[in-house]
Amino acid sequence: MKRFFQRKDVILILKILIFLLLSWTVYEQVFHHQSLNNAISIFRHSISAFAVLLIVFTILLMPVNWWLESKKWQLLINKLEPISLVTSFKAVLSGITLGVITPYRLGDYAGRLLVLRKTEPVSAIAVTMVGNFAQIIITVVTGLSSICFYLFLYGHIKPLGLILCCIGTFIFCYLLFDLYFHINLTANILKRFSFYKIISYYIEVLEKYHFKELSLLLLFSALRYVVFTAQYLALLNMFGIQGSILISIMLIAVIFIFQAVIPSITVVELGVRGNLAVFFFSNISNNSLGILSASFMLWLINLIVPALIGLIFIFKNKSIKSSAG
Repeated sequence: MKRFFQRKDVILILKILIFLLLSWTVYEQVFHHQSLNNAISIFRHSISAFAVLLIVFTILLMPVNWWLESKKWQLLINKLEPISLVTSFKAVLSGITLGVITPYRLGDYAGRLLVLRKTEPVSAIAVTMVGNFAQIIITVVTGLSSICFYLFLYGHIKPLGLILCCIGTFIFCYLLFDLYFHINLTANILKRFSFYKIISYYIEVLEKYHFKELSLLLLFSALRYVVFTAQYLALLNMFGIQGSILISIMLIAVIFIFQAVIPSITVVELGVRGNLAVFFFSNISNNSLGILSASFMLWLINLIVPALIGLIFIFKNKSIKSSAG
């Protein structure tokens, strides 16, 4: 299987297939629908020096976002195979490219394998999952906390219900952190079950990471979260959605956690993002078109543009590593 994926004709066919799938996705989501035209139209009608500054600010934060993710993956993968930050950056963008064209972003794992030469695919996938888990923890903790605040402001629930919600949030978040920082303890518990043999290889890889490294992963994940929250705020402001910054941050956090838990694929993801944004931001604005445009631009800048750049890295890659090893 490994030799099959190293054949030049097979590599060329796979690269062409990736190009076609990405092209179709971009056309279907960006040019086939009215999202781009609506965003451009609103921007033209409200163009100002401040609006230009906001869009430039949002675009400049894009490489910061993916630089932080590259730092995370470099920190993780260096335990298995030392790589440079540039190589990590290429891996992350290649992962975005394949993630865009595969259900539930599963291609992200395969895309990152392309830059590795020594590490077994199973090990690389395991450490990538650690990085994703760190990001999920930040999303869940901020999201659940914001949901409690949202229910307090707009839920019209009884005080006892709100208190129970806050207590449940605290317990769940505590368990998440405990699971994250005590991988060794989790491994010892799992060893008692028969299915441990199936996942033992993953656990052994995860046990390589200690408190300091896991804390750094959380820090990078938190900084990423701040970056795309700032981007969202800037775009909302640019498209005329103005309100309390704290309320907007809360609503963004609620949207992010729902995006994280709702299974989605790229061809329907934009619709899901837009509907969620309109639903929650309707509490402070009835400008549905502006809300949809902000959601679309964030998706375009943070996902589609990096995917197109990642396509270049994939085409420059001379071999494709088989996940079968």
